[in-house]
Amino acid sequence: MMSRACLGVAILLVFIHATGRSPWVTAKAPGSSWLAGISHTLAAVGLLASIRYIDVSLASIILSMYPFPVAIAAHPKGETALARPVLVLMVLATLGMALVIGVSFSSLDPRAIALAVMGMIGFAAMIISMAQLTHDVRAPNSSLLMTIWSMVIFAPVAGLGP
Repeated sequence: MMSRACLGVAILLVFIHATGRSPWVTAKAPGSSWLAGISHTLAAVGLLASIRYIDVSLASIILSMYPFPVAIAAHPKGETALARPVLVLMVLATLGMALVIGVSFSSLDPRAIALAVMGMIGFAAMIISMAQLTHDVRAPNSSLLMTIWSMVIFAPVAGLGP
């Protein structure tokens, strides 16, 4: 993950430079950028850690349920209508994906399920925070800030590993 974050920062800096943009951002960006970085890190850790203990198909279907918390968070702001047909279609889409990928329940480790749920909530929080961050600083600077924070947050965690 640390290598991916470092490579992401490098690629984004090259892209920003090549397109004639400035990598510098306004002072209002840090508020949502650190949340994007934390949530990005939680999402990645949740995914990678959960597939150590449960089948990747089950972890994937749990992680792919991130639209539910995004819709729930957007509903009070009037950005999404959570009418019954929308919820039914979201559930049917999730069940359809589960059938297509053939979700296996052969290994149901509660720790791994909790990690996958953490990853799903991380993805949802990342999407919500990135929407605000992109509004504040525009893309690709929003991705750069999120990836820098992910790198900063994950660096000490990477040092704890085996």
